[in-house]
Amino acid sequence: MKATLLFLLALLLGFSASAANITIMVGDNYYPPQTVTIRPGDAVTWQYQSGSGGTHPTASDNGAWSLFVISPGSTSKSLTFSTVGTYPYHCTAHGAAGAGMYGVITAAALPTTAPQETAAFQAYPNPATATVTLKLDRTLVREAATVQLLNPLGSVARTLAVSPASGP
Repeated sequence: MKATLLFLLALLLGFSASAANITIMVGDNYYPPQTVTIRPGDAVTWQYQSGSGGTHPTASDNGAWSLFVISPGSTSKSLTFSTVGTYPYHCTAHGAAGAGMYGVITAAALPTTAPQETAAFQAYPNPATATVTLKLDRTLVREAATVQLLNPLGSVARTLAVSPASGP
């Protein structure tokens, strides 16, 4: 039972932690979007735009990656950012650090706390051995429902009917 729960938790975490791929266009003297914020583990792809005027050697201002060239012969480059941080870069032919053709990638961790919601239903203690207290905020219940109390084997021990509040 414990192994099954751990497997399900790992499976859920795997789906929720999927990485994104952000595209930065490489145009004639610009990188749209110029600034992007990503999560650690996300990838960024620089993509050449036709008619963007030749080659664009792209350098990291803080040495996070080696110089790469985006051009008609080399139309894209992808990098994965595994570490939280700020990664400024520029085109060595058309800009400099923070000037001309430049951009900034910020890899930021997601907030660790979720917004708090008011629970319509509380059950405690959980798990319970002999007695359980059920508390229902009827002002938050919008439609009729049932509550099932399960035993440790997962079988239904009792079913209770719950209905919305009447009146204002």
